[in-house]
Amino acid sequence: MSAAITNITAGDNIDHEDIPAYVKAEALAVAERVKAKLQNDSIVILTASDSHQIETGTNATNTMTGNLHAGMALKALSYMLPIDFAAYLGDYTAGSSTTTIAEGKQHFKSINEYIDEAFRGLVQFRTVGNHDPLGYSYSATGSYLTQAELYQLIGKYNDDGVTVMGSTTVGYCYRDFTAKNLRVICLNTADVAAPTGGAEACSDAQKKWFADTLISTPQGYGVLILSHHPLDWGNIMSVSHILRAYVEEQSSINIGGTAYSFTNKNKSAWVLQIHGHVHTFTVDNLHWNNSGTGVPYDVKRIACPCTNFYRTNEYGNNSGAEYYGIEFGTPGDTRSKVAGGPSDTAFCVYVINPSQQKVYAICYGTGQSINSAYEIAGYDREIYWGSVVIPVTGVTLNASSGTLNPGGTTTLTATVAPANATNKSVTWSSSNTNVATVNGGIVTAVAVGSATITCTTTDGGFTATYTLTVEKAKEGNVIGKIGYTDGKRISTGDGTYRDLTSGVVIEYIDLNEYRQSDNTVVIRTKGALMQSWQSGTNYNNNAYVFYNASKGYTVASYLTEGTNTHGSVTVTRSFAGDTDNTMTLTISGLSSSVASGSYHYLRLCGLGSGANIDLRINEDFD
Repeated sequence: MSAAITNITAGDNIDHEDIPAYVKAEALAVAERVKAKLQNDSIVILTASDSHQIETGTNATNTMTGNLHAGMALKALSYMLPIDFAAYLGDYTAGSSTTTIAEGKQHFKSINEYIDEAFRGLVQFRTVGNHDPLGYSYSATGSYLTQAELYQLIGKYNDDGVTVMGSTTVGYCYRDFTAKNLRVICLNTADVAAPTGGAEACSDAQKKWFADTLISTPQGYGVLILSHHPLDWGNIMSVSHILRAYVEEQSSINIGGTAYSFTNKNKSAWVLQIHGHVHTFTVDNLHWNNSGTGVPYDVKRIACPCTNFYRTNEYGNNSGAEYYGIEFGTPGDTRSKVAGGPSDTAFCVYVINPSQQKVYAICYGTGQSINSAYEIAGYDREIYWGSVVIPVTGVTLNASSGTLNPGGTTTLTATVAPANATNKSVTWSSSNTNVATVNGGIVTAVAVGSATITCTTTDGGFTATYTLTVEKAKEGNVIGKIGYTDGKRISTGDGTYRDLTSGVVIEYIDLNEYRQSDNTVVIRTKGALMQSWQSGTNYNNNAYVFYNASKGYTVASYLTEGTNTHGSVTVTRSFAGDTDNTMTLTISGLSSSVASGSYHYLRLCGLGSGANIDLRINEDFD
């Protein structure tokens, strides 16, 4: 394919030697990704939109360069790929509030020079954008471009003697590609008589022509609609109503005073729209206006990004929807183009595979000719429109188990098989929301315990599980948090203080707080807590005492080596020896009800000073 670029004819406005290496490389990367999607029934469309050309002022250099590079890349791709037809979807000129007629015509001249050679010899469709009539500058200049003038700049390219023209003034038309079982309808959604601002409308004559063209679609043909605006945008919404009436075979709709019936008239195999205007990568269903609210129906619209350097995804920056509660942008996806590389412009090659009921939108401007992970100006999209169901065969998670502290989070990723399954949606659930919750794969630990997170496919009910253990966070030495009292010991008979000059009491340890998922609490002490934890001198000053939730006495015993059992609770003491006064106290059998009831708190006492104690709970010494 790279050799094909060198076949670009010398002497053209764009010669292959004029094309920067990074433009050639990016075009080659696009061509390779397109060819990977081709099959016998593929329809390949070379498409660009929204150059918003300016040639003077601060932004002129980047704008002109990006649009020129788009023309170069389009031309290179036209030599490398089996293109069925090409399309340019409007807004050639910036058409701002100060653009003069002369400036606007120069903008058209430049863009047409860029794309004429790219589209040479190809069936092509070109249409008008809302900026192109120069209505935004009407109040300043008193002039605008009429539909007849715009036809000479844009619409005439559609009239090749085969394409059926609905108007040789406005430029709307259709063409049947019999080898592909395809009807392409190109609309002019800036069809206004005298704009004094943005041109966003279709005349009644064009709407009636559109209805007649839909009705005459041959049996089993796919219908692709090209236009500048989405058909559910603002003043264009009435055109969307016509398409919905056709798709749903409604019995009655009024179009410009004429009643139409679409009952038994929908003979098409599929219907799609590709549009410009929104400068982004949005894919959505078309909508109809139900009392001021946009309601989706079963036709996909697919946005073509803009070639303009500065105007990427403006609508994605809005705080709310543009019309009828419909969001036309992609919120949060505010991409910026970058000068001096393959991401200074963006456009798409669309591959429609009817047998798969899919559209692949392959984007120039991803920078993948440099690095496969590098995306700036855009990204490739895969759009499924049909009703053929590819069933799910399984689901896996990126991990099977893990541990968190309370308040911690982890994100689980579900991989649904096969990769081309129709419905990859999954639902998430937790076996114990008191321990952990899950929202869209994000797991949040709530409290100590264990929970099973289950992912279930919507199609087929396949499940994958993740076992979560929630443990108390490691805290190090907690003697300062728990507290101590010097000069005291505790009575094993009633759990109250007794005076002991050399004694120390470790105060109330909340066993319910520290209870682990296996219903244990492990307490380790080290330092000058006492001269001997073991049987012998002063052992009767070394004790443990349990208390209930109200800190009332429950039961006690001495801290000698071995194991004691108190009902369902077992207390095991082990010692590392008297040299460093280290003890491990393991309390087991602390179910939720036990640890929040009679065995809620624990105090320890022995000989020494609290300032010298290192107290660890559920963790080892450093």
